Amino acid sequence: MKNRNKEITSQIDNALLNIEMNDVTRELLIMLKEEIPKAKTKEEQILIGIKLMEAITTTAVSIASIFQ
Repeated sequence: MKNRNKEITSQIDNALLNIEMNDVTRELLIMLKEEIPKAKTKEEQILIGIKLMEAITTTAVSIASIFQ
């Protein structure tokens, strides 16, 4: 589980550095990144994953709205 958490944290770091996003999405990703090391059970990991997908969806919608 620790390797998976490190991989997720690394991908969040990469997104924060390389993807343009609004401040709300950025703050949400930072908060999620802080929660990942605390995930001890599979259920906690799943909840964090769901929150991460919500953040990604929010970012994608924001980017799509810029190009319309």
